[in-house]
Amino acid sequence: MSDGSKDHGLSRRGFLKRAGIGAAAIAGGGLSALPTLAGAQQSRRGATSFRLNIGCERVYWPIFAGEETLVQRMNVQLVEGAASHLQPIPGSHIAPTIRAAKGDMLYARMQNDLYDPCIIHWHGMEVSERNDGLPGQAVLPGEYYDYSYQIRNRAGTYWYHPHPDGYTGFQVYYGMAGALIVSDPEEQALALPRGEFDQVVMIQDRKFDTHNQLIYGVNPFIGTLGNQALVNGKPNAMLSAATRIYRLRILNGSNARIYRLKWSNGLPMVAIGTDGGLLPQPVTKPFIMLAPGERVEIWADFSDLPVGEEFKLISEAFSGAQVGFGSGQVNGTAMDIMNVRIDRQEVETLTLPKTLAQHTRFRLEDAINGNTPRTIPITFDGMFLLNNRLYELNEVAKNEIVQRNTLECWEFTNDTGGTATAHPIHLHGPAFQVYYRSCVKARQPAWENVRAGYVDEGWKDTVMLMPGESAKILIQFGTTPHLSLYHCHNLDHEDMGMMRHYRVV
Repeated sequence: MSDGSKDHGLSRRGFLKRAGIGAAAIAGGGLSALPTLAGAQQSRRGATSFRLNIGCERVYWPIFAGEETLVQRMNVQLVEGAASHLQPIPGSHIAPTIRAAKGDMLYARMQNDLYDPCIIHWHGMEVSERNDGLPGQAVLPGEYYDYSYQIRNRAGTYWYHPHPDGYTGFQVYYGMAGALIVSDPEEQALALPRGEFDQVVMIQDRKFDTHNQLIYGVNPFIGTLGNQALVNGKPNAMLSAATRIYRLRILNGSNARIYRLKWSNGLPMVAIGTDGGLLPQPVTKPFIMLAPGERVEIWADFSDLPVGEEFKLISEAFSGAQVGFGSGQVNGTAMDIMNVRIDRQEVETLTLPKTLAQHTRFRLEDAINGNTPRTIPITFDGMFLLNNRLYELNEVAKNEIVQRNTLECWEFTNDTGGTATAHPIHLHGPAFQVYYRSCVKARQPAWENVRAGYVDEGWKDTVMLMPGESAKILIQFGTTPHLSLYHCHNLDHEDMGMMRHYRVV
């Protein structure tokens, strides 16, 4: 254990090494229909168990017509258990959606057949240290890692993706990501869209060359940005929809791109869930901001639209996410995400519930450090730092030690002066609540342009901070001592060392 001195590791994590993540590992990487969840087992009377094999592999895949694309994928196979636990995405290299109920037991073996170290992280899931998929648990090519844990999370949209130190952004960019959907009795008692009307929408921006190969061009300050959106691994995605209500589970699986989501035809953006599951009640936003790692569940009401109408899910342009980096790649450019075509008339009987899930708000006065929050600055010294440090394997600073069974207030501050970018901060472990946000005066105009799109009303595991912004969050830590992690979910920042351990004692 270390107290984290002023030597924050820049000599060990040189700029060139980090900017060229995975360069030696790989050279390079009409699918339009969105997958449905038709036939999914929507409820279970008792807990079940299921077993998966997750093969991490390199393959060529037909993303476009013509030359196949070299990708890295998680080839997930159901070994034991009901078929409804695993729902492949037809025609996609993206990993299948795992569906489970609270109380289920999940067993999985990850086999690493890549050229680099790998470990799978269960993003947002409350698991033991052994099952978290921490960077220090990464296995070498040819090795495997076994997971075994009970699903303890409330109903929600979670996901799984690689988490090896220095290779996460590269592996996710090349295709290694999948959704994990959890149900529970409270959710099942609600009249929500089910079956084919319950859709995962994983958004990832990508860039390809003229031979259909992925271009992984890391800007070490901004991260990797693509010029087109893939939805569930597919370009020009089309949702062929009925005049019904849809539950769209939107997941930002991009490396660095932040989205300002809106319907092109002016339909309201009604959020019913976020990272950690259903909200207490629906909230309508003028648009929804979604940073890498974040999820939002949308109540999309198409019931009054005429058959034949076509429109899009878009990301509107916004400014202020990057400051002081000159021209070139920009996080905040407008982008079309997904096409929607109303192609059939059906009768809808669902109505938007007034209440969704029980939700007790934490109180600042109940936190053991409510008057003196644990402050974690985002700073810049040639690289972006968390807590004034870069990542070191198993290192824990004195101010990163947490007492078990306590409610704490953490305050993240993103004020790096003239060289600034937005950062989504993800905490492994329990979901938290966003208590308060603020912004320095100089950055307030850009902040005001996005803050109405934050969905802070529910449980979160990732919080986005614009330049100049600070956020106080409240976290209830459990009773088991363990090592955990917090980091920027701009995956390229993470790979460059913007990641730290914390330890519960």
